Amino acid sequence: MMIVNTVEKEDKSTAVKVVHISALHLGRRFPELGKDAEALRYHDVFRAFQQVINYVLREGVHLLLIAGDLFDHLHPSRETISFVLSCFGEVHRKNPDARIVICPGKGEILLRTEGKTECILSVFSHLPYVHLVGCGDSVESVQLEWEKAKVRVSSCDYDRFFYSDFRIREVPSAASTFGIFLLHCHSRRRGVAASDHEILAEKIFQPLSARGYRYFALGNTHQLADLSTEKYYAFFPGSVERLNIDEDRSKKYLIRFDINGRNFTAAPQPVPVRARPLEYVNITCVPGERDLAFLVEDAVRKGNRDAMLYLVLQGQIKFDDFNRFINSDIKKRLEEKFSIVHIENRLIFLEKGEDYSYHALRVGTPQEEFRHFMEREINSAPDGSRERTFLQELLEIGLREIKESE
Repeated sequence: MMIVNTVEKEDKSTAVKVVHISALHLGRRFPELGKDAEALRYHDVFRAFQQVINYVLREGVHLLLIAGDLFDHLHPSRETISFVLSCFGEVHRKNPDARIVICPGKGEILLRTEGKTECILSVFSHLPYVHLVGCGDSVESVQLEWEKAKVRVSSCDYDRFFYSDFRIREVPSAASTFGIFLLHCHSRRRGVAASDHEILAEKIFQPLSARGYRYFALGNTHQLADLSTEKYYAFFPGSVERLNIDEDRSKKYLIRFDINGRNFTAAPQPVPVRARPLEYVNITCVPGERDLAFLVEDAVRKGNRDAMLYLVLQGQIKFDDFNRFINSDIKKRLEEKFSIVHIENRLIFLEKGEDYSYHALRVGTPQEEFRHFMEREINSAPDGSRERTFLQELLEIGLREIKESE
């Protein structure tokens, strides 16, 4: 597929401004958190994307690249889609010259048994200022033109580079333009991510660099990574909000660069995006030493009402001592100091005692846990589908059976 989109109006005093982001995961749920905390984190993901849009508007960005995972799954809610449409529409209204180019992530495309694909990004196909690339098996490309530069953005399925019949000439040459390759580095069929940077360089970056591609806009990983060399620039910008706090506690960024003609005006740079402040505290408990409330006291002093506290408890403790902490005043004080308090319980209990507390173990009753799991599955199923009806029936049957077994 090739589209030529010429933009006639352009401020002659500026270069073409480009922003690269990935891993928005709009619609992501956080089932490990309590109900109120999950709702807050759910909206945090949208807030982070709104920050990017505000930056695009404020800086007069001409080209926004989204390297996959705009949505968290194939069937986002209508509210989520409407939010994105509103953001894209605002960009277009305030800067009609701006263009948005997106490739799909692993949760946004479905491979059917008959070989056909279904992509949620098709909801944007009617927008002339939004271009979808990399949705099929073949290489797709769009050429955009401003007075200061002609830009070719190409993309394909990551697996395509490893097919036996693949030839690098399938990728349109970018020799006469500024070439950008947009790539979500995850295999649709094998279900694995491209973690080996040497393979990426050998199979993708180096051959495409020879065809004129100067920038590789990568997606899939949730942390910033710079794979650039003296011949090209390649970045994983990471996610714009922390999606798994235990694995990702780093700062968040978008990538910004400007181009004039076929050249960068300066090297691409990460620009900070403000994620919700995080206080990550890891406490190791040892029987017979100071009680847990004392060990947590320092976290109270670091309290920030806008921040979330992720408290990891590990080691060994008497079960009664842990119950005493859960019901203590210190936990209430933590909840007053932080917007979110999540306690990750990795403790080994030496004595459980007579009073077994599900709350102390940070899980719900069997009915609550089963309901929570099934509701997640139901919400991810298409509205009105047979799958959704079957899951709802399964939920009712399962709850009855759990109740009868007690």
